[in-house]
Amino acid sequence: MTIEEICRLLSTGFVASRDVPELDDEATRTEVQRRADAVGQRLFYSSNADTYGFVMAGELPDAPSHRPAIRLDRSHRAVIAVCWMHLRWLPAERARLVEGNGHSPSPGEPSITIDDLAYQLKGQMTKSHLDQKIVPHLKHTGYLEARDHRLYAGPMLDSLDELKATELARENMLRFKRVAHLRQRADEIERIRRSGEEDTRASD
Repeated sequence: MTIEEICRLLSTGFVASRDVPELDDEATRTEVQRRADAVGQRLFYSSNADTYGFVMAGELPDAPSHRPAIRLDRSHRAVIAVCWMHLRWLPAERARLVEGNGHSPSPGEPSITIDDLAYQLKGQMTKSHLDQKIVPHLKHTGYLEARDHRLYAGPMLDSLDELKATELARENMLRFKRVAHLRQRADEIERIRRSGEEDTRASD
């Protein structure tokens, strides 16, 4: 396959490495990356899926009439961030801690459920919206894969800038902890209020 053919493939989707063995050659990868750079894209490789693809390397210029073939809005990006946190960042953090203690990481591919996502995004998105709108789109675009009622990382999840995605994951984790703490405090206050009302009624 020629470099031009490889670039045409990768500019329209991702492809398993077995179908582009030419990319095993460093000189070919360098040239493909150079051509991707020329149009503001970046070559990525997903070791988990053994897949290559192109991804945007920066922001799109402003053009009011532009209609992207694939659109990711704020809701999609929020779910992608949560999935990165659970399917990439947290497993890597756990593996690092376990190995630091002289143990072997737990086997098995990280996964998440719709219920997990709904819990993480409670107050932002409903489970039905996630199940019917957001997750199907992310499966179609390659960010997620579904097997046996669980969601796994798709090749496109590995296209994210690791530093930026990790920073966003940490922010989401802190926000989730803050929200969980506030919910716990609100529940405690409500229990105290109800207990006070019951004591008042009992004394009357």
